[in-house]
Amino acid sequence: MPKKAGASSAPPKPGPKPLAQLIGRRIRELRTEKGWTIRELSGKLGVPLTTLTGYEKGRSEPPLRTILKAARLFEVPVELLVSDETAGASFVDAALLDRLRRMQALGEPGKNAAVAILDALLSLRKALETNLRENAPAAFSEIRTRAPRLPGPKSKLHGTR
Repeated sequence: MPKKAGASSAPPKPGPKPLAQLIGRRIRELRTEKGWTIRELSGKLGVPLTTLTGYEKGRSEPPLRTILKAARLFEVPVELLVSDETAGASFVDAALLDRLRRMQALGEPGKNAAVAILDALLSLRKALETNLRENAPAAFSEIRTRAPRLPGPKSKLHGTR
């Protein structure tokens, strides 16, 4: 059968790979959060620089072994690298996860103390918010009634009499 005019025999280029783009974006964000250059991460992961660049740009998907190694290096769950479910989560959460892991090393008494401190802090915050919400309108009202009235603009300054 003869070829149609303008038809190409080359296979179509593959479209963007959403999972590869997601993983690449997360690797790049975590790398910069750690303050590592792409070359440093390449060495830590044991992959060529060009390969890591391809991962970060979403051109190719890293193999499972590389994903697992990256998760260990960044001290984050694998899910953070590969799941859209965590897309809304801020990478500040990665810092929180790091702190939680370090708390685990404190042993049971240290963990209990840290949890007690966090509970107290959260309770205090809630109490302050409630107090502010309940008492602020009255306090502002009292300030408005006691504040002296400021004189209005002088008519000569505004060109009216």
